[in-house]
Amino acid sequence: MNDDDSSGLGAGFYLKIAGVSLVIGVAAFIVAWIFFETLFAWGVLGAFGFLAAVSLGAAWLMDRRQARHPL
Repeated sequence: MNDDDSSGLGAGFYLKIAGVSLVIGVAAFIVAWIFFETLFAWGVLGAFGFLAAVSLGAAWLMDRRQARHPL
C-alpha cells in the first residue's frame, strides 16, 4: 500500500505565496506613500501628473522591450 499522500500543494507553495503577497504589499505601500507625499507637496494636479509621468515612462520601457523581442 502506498502511504505517500501527495494530494496537497506543500509548504513551499504557501511560503512562496506569502512571500509574493508580502512583496506586493510593501510595493503598494511605497507607491501609496510616494503618491500621498507628492499630493501634499504639489497638490492634486501635480500628484496625478507625477503618476501619469511614471506610468508613461513604464509603458514606454515596456513598449521598447516588446519591439526588441516580438512574439
